[in-house]
Amino acid sequence: MGHSLHEQIIAFEQSLKSLEKAVLEQSKLAESPKGGKPSSDGTTAQTHALQGGFQAGSISQQANQLQAQFQEMLTAATNADMPPQIEQRIRPFKTEAHRRLRLLGVEAIRFQAAKQPANIEKCRAQMQAHLLQVRQFIQAIADTIEPNK
Repeated sequence: MGHSLHEQIIAFEQSLKSLEKAVLEQSKLAESPKGGKPSSDGTTAQTHALQGGFQAGSISQQANQLQAQFQEMLTAATNADMPPQIEQRIRPFKTEAHRRLRLLGVEAIRFQAAKQPANIEKCRAQMQAHLLQVRQFIQAIADTIEPNK
């Protein structure tokens, strides 16, 4: 197996961290100044809503990029000279990671559209759960392919 798959796994994990950070920042933004004192023309609430929508859109874009990056990683794994027993062992991890990434994309769209704090929190929690599961599946793949790294 070449270094390119290992490098792609590392890059994917970095992208996961970046998306986790964006989700956390967005949820903090959603919790913040809404209860504060908006100006008389309501610009604070309006500005907050616009910023939130922009960042939520960015989260959706990052989720899509993560899916594309995962597909590239799968291609590299397929092209790697991997013993069949290793391929069999990682297949369920790849399948579940792919499923969770699709669910993450759906949840990112819901997050972008959410207006109520309860819905925002529910979407954020779901996205974090999906990200954690994807991270665990990717780690399992990496551990199976390169157990000593």
